[in-house]
Amino acid sequence: ALIGKSLEVQKHWRKVIVYDKSRNVAEHDRILDKRDTRTTVPGHHVPIRRKKDARVPSKEEQLLVGNDAVLDAYVAELKKRSHGRGVVKLRRLLHLQRTYPGEPFLKAVRQALKYRLFDLSRLENIILDYTAGDFFDLS
Repeated sequence: ALIGKSLEVQKHWRKVIVYDKSRNVAEHDRILDKRDTRTTVPGHHVPIRRKKDARVPSKEEQLLVGNDAVLDAYVAELKKRSHGRGVVKLRRLLHLQRTYPGEPFLKAVRQALKYRLFDLSRLENIILDYTAGDFFDLS
């Protein structure tokens, strides 16, 4: 809540006090025998759990992987080309899988993987090309 705000820091002989305007927001014992030492009160910060989350596959990845080897390879390559864990793109791919019929979807994924195409809007256009004659009367 105070990140990015201007705070007043008072250094006393035995402690350091941090104020937000006139409100005391933190008080730490001052460490005099070590230079440039950082100290944190245990209740101030929530532990970061990013490393644990990165090891576990996302829900979207778990739902996509395991049914078809080509789709598994496409998911792995899509994750490599995405920011972070690639959850947003995997979510979009899962949406495409749920929206369109299975055979045209897998056929389009095979073609996209063959040509190293990882733009999901283009993948959707390929899926629509495969489903055009079977499911939609576009003549």
